[in-house]
Amino acid sequence: MFLSDLNDDVRTATNKALTTFLQEIHKVSEVKKTLKERKSNRVDDGETASGNLPDGPEGPLSSKARGKLPERLPEDVEATDDWLPGQDTHIDFPQILDILIMFVGDPGICPGEISNSIDELIQLTVLRWVDELFAICPEDIAPFTPHLLEKVLPLLAHPTTSLAQAANSVNGNLLSIVLSVPQSPVPGPPPAPRPAGATPRIGSTSGASIASTEDKDSSSTSKEVPLRDAPEDPFDYALTVNSLTLQFLNENEETRVAAFDWLLMLHKKAPSKVCPFRKH
Repeated sequence: MFLSDLNDDVRTATNKALTTFLQEIHKVSEVKKTLKERKSNRVDDGETASGNLPDGPEGPLSSKARGKLPERLPEDVEATDDWLPGQDTHIDFPQILDILIMFVGDPGICPGEISNSIDELIQLTVLRWVDELFAICPEDIAPFTPHLLEKVLPLLAHPTTSLAQAANSVNGNLLSIVLSVPQSPVPGPPPAPRPAGATPRIGSTSGASIASTEDKDSSSTSKEVPLRDAPEDPFDYALTVNSLTLQFLNENEETRVAAFDWLLMLHKKAPSKVCPFRKH
């Protein structure tokens, strides 16, 4: 990484290039959001128009004929939209975050007397990048929660004010993302088992056959009802709790307090996932 170069001019040029690169990422993300909103608006307008179509020569249009119209709209949207610079650009945000997290902690890249200042410059640049990505791709940052906490919380007590403030900003934004995650429903108790034997109806000469028919109907009904899979968590609760508990060994009070606050929040949000081995 050229930010670790001992030449001031090289570090200045690298910092400028990274700033320009981040601005371009912002532009591409805004273009993609604009195209998505434009397509959504046109689809909504098409559905509204399809509900007010005049009747055909043979009478009112059937629901089947009306249903075909919205299906053709997305293709028309792509054909009529003007091309915008960056709309075809693919940005791999998870890969970018993987690279950034490598340098969030103590890089230790430059040996010598000026190593501390250069390492702090790298950390500060990385934290600012992560902070900007919260506004661009928050859904891509959530899976990195345990790894970010492991690197960011120790920096909350950094003696350099700018670095501590950047770490606080990242920690606050990450906390907001986790709080906005919808809580997974708690699984309900299993259904009560059916009795092994069935009681024949009074006055029936074929009670056994009736009972067996009812059992078959109930079993077929239970098979027809699909089981809804619980939504996957956007981040690993177990790894997150593990990262937080390790922060209690940190010598800085700010780090330990922040880890404790995180654990309290997670316990209120999803107690069954923070303490999965509770006795019932």
